[in-house]
Amino acid sequence: MAVRNFWIKADIDGRKTKVEGGPRAKDGGFTLTIYIRSEGSVEKALTIDGLALSNGQLEVNVFDDGKAIHSVRRNR
Repeated sequence: MAVRNFWIKADIDGRKTKVEGGPRAKDGGFTLTIYIRSEGSVEKALTIDGLALSNGQLEVNVFDDGKAIHSVRRNR
């Protein structure tokens, strides 16, 4: 597996292949939005943002309705 500054791999029940990839640039990031069906409508459940920092850490933040509810930094 070719890994850049970070790599995302997701297993989704019912899919034959994994969803995976990494950023093009060394300072790239990602945003993952998770939706949920609620009483017939579709609502945003959570948003997860990630960014590789220049000091070699990966910063990940979880948002609920635009409010940060969790943040973590991980060393390489």
